[in-house]
Amino acid sequence: MELEAWLAVYQAVNVTRAAKEKVLWAIVGLFLLGSSLLAVPACLLAASLSDAPSQALVTGLGILVAIVALAWLACQSLAARETRHWDGLLRSLEQQFAGGEFHRSAYRLLRGEETCVPTADWRCGDWYPAVSRLGWIARTLPRAAAFVLPLVFLAAWVILMIATWTT
Repeated sequence: MELEAWLAVYQAVNVTRAAKEKVLWAIVGLFLLGSSLLAVPACLLAASLSDAPSQALVTGLGILVAIVALAWLACQSLAARETRHWDGLLRSLEQQFAGGEFHRSAYRLLRGEETCVPTADWRCGDWYPAVSRLGWIARTLPRAAAFVLPLVFLAAWVILMIATWTT
């Protein structure tokens, strides 16, 4: 295969992987926004009204948003699986030729290994590429938070539904 064909395949896989990553974070943002917007009327109903019809309304809304939280978790896990698949394809392509230094460096940075980033340090009267290392908290916090958020919303809705019937 010619170099131009390899580069075209690499670029297509890279663009697809970036699109999958955008979809993953769009899912997180949209479901977070939707769950938050549905939380406002439910909390207002739960706090202001205490009769049986309002309790049933809050319970129905809670069940709806609990289903939304479960759908959020399912969509997010599917998108994360697709992102990991395309990331693996990209890494396997990079093993075939040396054309993907940026993605390889980003992958090393996300794993916590030392990486030369596009910034530079002034040492010994000359500019050298800066070596940077991403800590384990910065690597794991975004993905862990994105995974835990649907579970937190699900637990909060279950607690809200139970609280409306016990008080």
